[in-house]
Amino acid sequence: MMAGNSICNVTFTCSAREGNKTIKYIWTRSAGAPVFSIEESLLVQHRLGDEDLPVTCTAMNPVSNSSASASPKAACEGPTLPQAMSLPYCHAKGILVLGVLGTLLAGILTVNVLAAWEQRQH
Repeated sequence: MMAGNSICNVTFTCSAREGNKTIKYIWTRSAGAPVFSIEESLLVQHRLGDEDLPVTCTAMNPVSNSSASASPKAACEGPTLPQAMSLPYCHAKGILVLGVLGTLLAGILTVNVLAAWEQRQH
């Protein structure tokens, strides 16, 4: 949700399959960063155009834990650069296909015009 001034608010929710109360949640930034929330949900503000600072939720119970990361930048601004870079490749393929089709059409027309001209000569 856009909050104005190019700021996007994103709420990430971390959940585990088990619905028991022994599950604890810890939200962190990159490796070694201090814990900044122990709630199930986390509100993150992201200013459009800023670098990506993914968040990681670790859900823990007495016998195991599991982590998942999320990107505020991707949630606010859409796909990351590698996905967006595929668009020029598609344009290049489209132009190439149109060029080949255009060349084939010009060749077919040339052959038909030459055949008609040759028939008139006889």
